[in-house]
Amino acid sequence: MTTTVLVVDDEKKLRSLLREYLEREGYAVLEAADGQMALDLARAARPDLVVLDLGLPGLPGDEVARLLRKDGDLPIVMLTAKASENDRVAGLRLGADDYVVKPFSPRELVARVEAAAMGGCASTPSAAKCAVTARSLSSPAVSSTCSRRWRRGPDGRGHGSSSAAASRATRSTPTSEQLMCT
Repeated sequence: MTTTVLVVDDEKKLRSLLREYLEREGYAVLEAADGQMALDLARAARPDLVVLDLGLPGLPGDEVARLLRKDGDLPIVMLTAKASENDRVAGLRLGADDYVVKPFSPRELVARVEAAAMGGCASTPSAAKCAVTARSLSSPAVSSTCSRRWRRGPDGRGHGSSSAAASRATRSTPTSEQLMCT
């Protein structure tokens, strides 16, 4: 089955460039030029992942991300010119699976889309499991795609927030060095 990516950016040239790179890698691509169009298309077409610019006309990208999160656990890769540490942290705390700052490498973005589409962790039988150090997760600047997937709950245990992890809601307490994202 083909993975569908919704690319949301107000710059037509950028959307076209991303379409070219993503289609070359076998993705189906939908495009939206503003926040409201992105929400309408996401609700109608149910893409597998969204690449989302924060600086959109009309409905801003951070509000689009909030509303998409309300609707479900659709992976979001933010692609934006907002480069400060505060912006990156805010984007990740909104629920972004990854955060890419413009200017960017299209090849790297495609690799990040691939990782986010797999839930932030390798899902093929031959691939290694994704491990994130507990120190990384406690850092406010964490940019790992697994950061949203596993967090320590109030009881000190790892709890998943993705739909895949929801079926495994409770895990044994991870070691002090690692939380596993599977």
